[in-house]
Amino acid sequence: MRKPEATKTAILDAAKRILTENGALVLTIDEVAKAASVSKGGVLHYYPNKETLILKLLQRELDRFDADVEHLQRQDPAAPGAYTRAFLRACVDEYVRGASHAAISGLEFRNIRATQVLVQSYINRWQQRVEGDGLDPVVATLVRFASGGIWLSARVNSDKPATFKAVVQKLRQFAGAPAPSKRRARKPAKRVPL
Repeated sequence: MRKPEATKTAILDAAKRILTENGALVLTIDEVAKAASVSKGGVLHYYPNKETLILKLLQRELDRFDADVEHLQRQDPAAPGAYTRAFLRACVDEYVRGASHAAISGLEFRNIRATQVLVQSYINRWQQRVEGDGLDPVVATLVRFASGGIWLSARVNSDKPATFKAVVQKLRQFAGAPAPSKRRARKPAKRVPL
């Protein structure tokens, strides 16, 4: 018998798998129960309805994204713009990994008021973080909006434009990323005849 936390994780994992592979229309408590090897009553014990299940799954995925951003921020030695650059990098990383690895976006459930409130609370927090990141708040917001577009593109499996690398590099510049160092070859010292 699974422990409660393991059961809840298995249920959320099954719900995510169903969404990723088949879309929101196929997501039912019965299908989730079958995919998680749990009874329908077991699913309903932890998630009393489909909306609660969706909210918990979406929250888990957004928390994972936040954890990725925090991890990347700790790796960035430059203080001004570190959060904004980490946010950009997390969005780009998800896009590069592809939609099969992407978390659910919340778009599938935009007609559920509670998901709108949940997603908006994360967006508000992200906005506060970029505005307080030591960059011009307008520039930081521009980078966050563009990063969000990259993040969403991962979820709709959009093709990568030919200019993708250049766009990301420009956004990194906006976010205050140090330019890649170019090592100059040292010129040999001139010999002075004796």
